[in-house]
Amino acid sequence: MQNIAYDPAQAVTAEVRREVADVVLDPDRWLITPNDHLGGREPINLLNSDVEADRQRVHDLIGAIRHGIFS
Repeated sequence: MQNIAYDPAQAVTAEVRREVADVVLDPDRWLITPNDHLGGREPINLLNSDVEADRQRVHDLIGAIRHGIFS
């Protein structure tokens, strides 16, 4: 079995990655870390969801962080 490295930077659009990089120090780590504000789910999984509401939850959280609502 081949071991393939997971690269979160390749799993989201450049625009989304820039948004995350604007609000956190390590965007790659943030994308793969379960987040309490997302029900314990990893942002990357919600961003790659087929459900628009899932993707919107991540964008809403990024906006909240940007405005200092969440740490």
